[in-house]
Amino acid sequence: MSSVSENLAERLDRELRTRSQEARHYLLTAFAEAASTIDRLEEPPSIVFLGNPFEGHREIQALTRLANGFVVYLPPLALMVDPGPDIISRSLAAGIQPARLKAIFVSHPHIDHYAGVEAVIEEMCLLMMVRRGYLLLSADTARSGAISAFHRGAAPRGGPTTMVLEPGKSFELLGTAITPVPAYHPGGGCGLILKKEGLKIGYTSDTNYVVSYRGKDGVHQLSGGDPFQPLDDFEEIQEYRQDLKDRYGKVDVLIANVGGHNSGVRDELSSLGLAHLLRGSQVKLCLLTHFLRTLLVPEDLRDRVARYVEAASGVKTMVACSCLRLDLAPFANAEGRD
Repeated sequence: MSSVSENLAERLDRELRTRSQEARHYLLTAFAEAASTIDRLEEPPSIVFLGNPFEGHREIQALTRLANGFVVYLPPLALMVDPGPDIISRSLAAGIQPARLKAIFVSHPHIDHYAGVEAVIEEMCLLMMVRRGYLLLSADTARSGAISAFHRGAAPRGGPTTMVLEPGKSFELLGTAITPVPAYHPGGGCGLILKKEGLKIGYTSDTNYVVSYRGKDGVHQLSGGDPFQPLDDFEEIQEYRQDLKDRYGKVDVLIANVGGHNSGVRDELSSLGLAHLLRGSQVKLCLLTHFLRTLLVPEDLRDRVARYVEAASGVKTMVACSCLRLDLAPFANAEGRD
């Protein structure tokens, strides 16, 4: 190497070191200021849904469209729930800025519920440069190792405060009371009930509800076997998860992960089971999401499922389509409920 090249390399090396240090200081200052500004921004009480599996697509896909997350705004809380694959692009399409989130909840360690969480954490914590926000994990998710230690708070400079939830143990976060509710699912996990100023919102997560049913030839227990086998001989529910009916039956708005109609009943909340849960409840609106493939391909049956649940339960029911934004103000109960 010539002396001219050596001198040039040395000069550029010194300059790049100086500029890199200046850039680091600039970014740290910018991130701190951005965090302060973001924390003052609030959305009105609302829920925004970020997509359902296969929505808008006729072909069968494995994961590329499996994003079933949503965001609940109960200011100052901005909580993203179960961010699946493709969640960042879906959030931006729905007008959601992930950097403005205050908390993230992962109900259980199945990939359609957590695949996008690390990217969302990076956004919420400003590229892991700021200690900010909360990561709420079911005990099963925390034990699974599905989310890296780096993103659970071990990053040297930034990251969220991680909280492991236990069903039945309520706590308050940013002015909202949060109660984890058991989920009966192969992935374990839990659902949630959020309460603020007389408004109660429930999220079932993925859970079984029907324990046994009466068919044409007697009573059948739902244990073992093909979890997606349709119950063609179903006549009526015999045993069910009374705790879920009691808890979710007292919310104003219920977000229900529906597996199928008479299929997926062993592991999921079917529309048959959901109608039973809602019957006689205080729920004002039920929103359906997270449908199994049998309700989407080859024919989209979601609206008919919503109509069935409403007709069978008497509770207003609708499909939570992509980018649906629900104003929560009309559902608030000023007097509150236990």
